[in-house]
Amino acid sequence: MRWLTATLAGAGVCVAMLGFGAGTASGDSYRVTRTDDPQPDGCKPRDCSLREAVLKANRHRGRDAIVLPPGRYELELGGAEDRARSGDLDIRQRVAVRASGRPRSAIVSGRGVDDGVFDVVRGKTRFDGLAITGGADSVGGISANRRVTVVDSRIARNYRGIQADELVMKRSRVSRNRDDGVLAMNARIENSGMSSNGGKGVLVYSRLELIRSSVAGNADTGIHSGDCATSSPIVGRPLVVRTRVQANSSATRTGGMRVCDGRFTIRRSRFGSNTGAEHGGLHADHFARGVIRRSVFRNNRGQDGAGGAAYLDEVTGTTFHHNFGTTAGAIFGGGGAIERSTFSRNSSAGDGGALNGFGGQIVNSTFASNSAAGDAGAILHTGGRKLRVRSTTIVDNRAGGEGGGLLAERAGRFLAGNVLVARNTVGAGGSDPQCAGTFASLGGNLRSSDDPGCAGFDRASDLVRGQPRIGGLANNGGPTETVKLLKGSPAIGNARPKTSPARDQRGVKRDRRPDVGAFERR
Repeated sequence: MRWLTATLAGAGVCVAMLGFGAGTASGDSYRVTRTDDPQPDGCKPRDCSLREAVLKANRHRGRDAIVLPPGRYELELGGAEDRARSGDLDIRQRVAVRASGRPRSAIVSGRGVDDGVFDVVRGKTRFDGLAITGGADSVGGISANRRVTVVDSRIARNYRGIQADELVMKRSRVSRNRDDGVLAMNARIENSGMSSNGGKGVLVYSRLELIRSSVAGNADTGIHSGDCATSSPIVGRPLVVRTRVQANSSATRTGGMRVCDGRFTIRRSRFGSNTGAEHGGLHADHFARGVIRRSVFRNNRGQDGAGGAAYLDEVTGTTFHHNFGTTAGAIFGGGGAIERSTFSRNSSAGDGGALNGFGGQIVNSTFASNSAAGDAGAILHTGGRKLRVRSTTIVDNRAGGEGGGLLAERAGRFLAGNVLVARNTVGAGGSDPQCAGTFASLGGNLRSSDDPGCAGFDRASDLVRGQPRIGGLANNGGPTETVKLLKGSPAIGNARPKTSPARDQRGVKRDRRPDVGAFERR
């Protein structure tokens, strides 16, 4: 390994070059000393434009650095070519372009060339502490067919923000670009924001990792993962962790996030106020399989689909609150498992105030104050895949038609055990406030009325009690809100032990005589 120290004339400083590992060439450092864009005439120590620095780095095979003091660097030499002598800045060797002052104090603008700003033709490139703006055409702010790293930068008001084969981005902002904010084959994005872009906030075709970031106010879907148009999808494994997906919209598809293929995971994230022509918060499309954990879906709106999400497989410790859809308030379709989750104040213009068509199992969950203009204020089971509901509380929901709480469309396909169904209502023309259809009882269920259109709750351990003695939805501990059992409730001690989970929705251990519903009174 060789180290190079370059004395930068006029700067009064000595910059030590970094070594890049055994067997690699060392790099030079070029300090830009002028903010205009003259005809290139070499990068001299006291007379070097940004374009001249790029040209010099392109002729050197080491990992060079281009250093920009604070200022606004305007590209002015128009003309289309790919050697950086005019138009955008074509980078053809490994280089780091960085600001020497505080982050984003060096602004690079392509407005004067009617072209992009940086076009990485070859070599891994790093942009550090820059503001990049005014990039036109498909190049936009940054275009790279190699790996590009963006740190502490702002990419704003370009045609497109960043387009890359492989992108690593940290502590950066991509905003107010006319088209997509980020377009990449693979991307890892941390502590960054993609906001108010005219296209998608993030469009990644293969591998996506989005960590502690924000995707907000984008005009054509916040996050799009995969390629929904192909019959042979590029399968990725999207991961979204501690990320806020807020106020995105789509005039054609889903507002918050659309996943076309691969098994994706969302953890500790918030989807809020997203609006889509189809689904509001999230759509698992094509071959996608979704896992949602400890997250919140709130105030999302699906104009011709689900408010919260469509076609999920696993939901754990998650809240769906105040979402609106035309086919389901919270979740449409899907199948797998819902555990320790709460669905509250979701509404549907059709059937299924919370769920419509979900199959699999629901355990230790709460459905409260959901509503449907049609049937099934909380859960509509259409009879495809069997639905097994255990130790779940379904209260205070309302339907305009049949089944204020539940509706089973096919006999024997909706299995219920240790389920508390109480205080649900129907509209003036509706019927069967607690449940409608024919269920298969696993025993230990409690209803607050014996509806004539609700059959199958016929085990000896199934109870009908007009006074369930329960509270309202509240924070009773745990990650999600629950409905508390009050002293003297007939739900206390009347669940079947064999079909009760070891702990309740909050994580409280159930005793030898467990309680009906998602809440265990201790």
